[in-house]
Amino acid sequence: MRQPLTTLREVDADGQHRVVSQDYTNPLPLDLEAGYHSEDSRDDTRDKFRALGAERYAAGCPIHRASLAPGWHPNAAGHQVLGQCLTGAATTAARSVACVRAANGAITVS
Repeated sequence: MRQPLTTLREVDADGQHRVVSQDYTNPLPLDLEAGYHSEDSRDDTRDKFRALGAERYAAGCPIHRASLAPGWHPNAAGHQVLGQCLTGAATTAARSVACVRAANGAITVS
């Protein structure tokens, strides 16, 4: 973080810009539900598993099982939530914010 902040001080002498740093806990499990391990006799070890990827995308993300530990390729809905969180962070005077999803899917930025 030091380098971007140093650069910002050099190019933003009037202090009109704001740096927003986003961090989150990996929301992905360590493995997928068994129903998403294979589709049409294809799995992550095969080079062509289009039907499996489509099924996973429909469920939220076409992630490769080996990528679960490092996490999170959000689909369009996930990007929308991230945008709501960043908008909330950019429009508040608070130095730190938390984005929390309610059971109904609504996002609260506080």
